[in-house]
Amino acid sequence: MILLSDFPRCMESRLGPVSAWLGERDPNTHTGMVPVGVSYQRVFNRLREAAEQKGGNAVVLRSHRADYFSKSARRPTRPTYIELLGTAVVLKEERDDCRLAVIDAVQLKQDARRRQREQQNDSNGSTLQPQEPVACAQGRQQP
Repeated sequence: MILLSDFPRCMESRLGPVSAWLGERDPNTHTGMVPVGVSYQRVFNRLREAAEQKGGNAVVLRSHRADYFSKSARRPTRPTYIELLGTAVVLKEERDDCRLAVIDAVQLKQDARRRQREQQNDSNGSTLQPQEPVACAQGRQQP
């Protein structure tokens, strides 16, 4: 599965929207337990499965959201909620002359973490969210 930041010219067809999310945004209202950190790899796998169910071999990422929860003024190391929205597409078999704006999944994760640190609020029990969508870095997708 190829994760792209823009629609390429060698695209055969658009198959429609796909989305994947994982985790919780807020603490449990009954117990007050902090949400557990989630893995980018798992949410990328869910996005890949959603695209494959529609018959796609690539996804153009349109939106990325990563929420972090902090308690006791500790810096969170992993997001507690990740949401990816995109469009499933079919790429042509011959892509020799086609420029693909491939997203580096590792770089996307690092950018989200960097933005979270920049926007961190030191209030106890605050939910940390990016103010704007995280920009997609271009590079090679990691397996």
